[in-house]
Amino acid sequence: MERIEIVGQDDAGQRLDRWLRRTFGNMPQGMIERLCRKGEIRVEGSRSRASTRLLEGQKVRLPGTIGSMGRPRSPVSNPVDAPTLKDVDGLILHVDEHMVAINKPAGIAVQGGTGQRQHVDGLIRQLIPATANGPPRLVHRLDKKTSGVLLIARSRQAAAALTAMFRDRGMSKLYWAVAHGVPSTTRGRISLSLVKAGGANARMECIDPEAGKLPPGSRMAVTDYAVLECFRNSHSLVALRPLTGRMHQLRAHLSAIGHPILGDDKYGSGHEREAGLRGMSGKLHLHAREIEMAHPVTGKLLRVRAPLPSHMRDSLHLLGWSGNDHPGSPLGGS
Repeated sequence: MERIEIVGQDDAGQRLDRWLRRTFGNMPQGMIERLCRKGEIRVEGSRSRASTRLLEGQKVRLPGTIGSMGRPRSPVSNPVDAPTLKDVDGLILHVDEHMVAINKPAGIAVQGGTGQRQHVDGLIRQLIPATANGPPRLVHRLDKKTSGVLLIARSRQAAAALTAMFRDRGMSKLYWAVAHGVPSTTRGRISLSLVKAGGANARMECIDPEAGKLPPGSRMAVTDYAVLECFRNSHSLVALRPLTGRMHQLRAHLSAIGHPILGDDKYGSGHEREAGLRGMSGKLHLHAREIEMAHPVTGKLLRVRAPLPSHMRDSLHLLGWSGNDHPGSPLGGS
């Protein structure tokens, strides 16, 4: 038995998988993708991917049992507990009627999923009131372990514009990372293709695009970097500008050139023990420092900068950081 759901005005522009979780609960991503592959979930009668963007008024055909596949959502799902809310005091960096920018804490997932009791999608519904255009909408993601600037739309117009900006690289994004060692050149570009490695660890492998035939599924990834400060040749503070948006791009690229990010247990190649010996945090030291763009509705220049999380500040001070905020962009525009 099948059921038909109509995409509402407030859900236009959402990914199919996100819409399913909002509507029916925290369905596992693997289940959603499997149902899409089997053709049991269809949009306007056609097979669709989990990443398909929905339009207002579209008909989504679903298995009749789908309502029992996930945990039903309450009006505020997966609320963040009081200690966490205390930790993220001052979370909001920018707010207007069309969008909000927050400083996402490290260790909190952006979206719910298997094993994710707390996530930003639940948090923003507690901190950001809905408008006449509906509830706040996530328009991009950061890895769970990465902190920093995360943009949230408050209107359909802003959601569509921001989604297009991220898709078309219509904004400038700057990250800061604490890396092991010091790159041999203070400024450079890393151009290495990325492909998912085998196994269940979701690790990305870097491949030289000039090395010959690339494996299926590989995608080109480009990162510009600049060394901001060096610490006795043991570590460095590095600014990173991704010119593409691949999974784990910055982490994999820095590891590939021999300078993995401090606290990276996936790409750190055994360096993470060194952090503990030096008294530094074992958390990932990667921070989405700044986004610069035209406002999605007014068109005015908007620059949002997120203060460093405490674990990065503490580690940098242990290394002898000057405290220099390095104003301005060390890497130019995107």
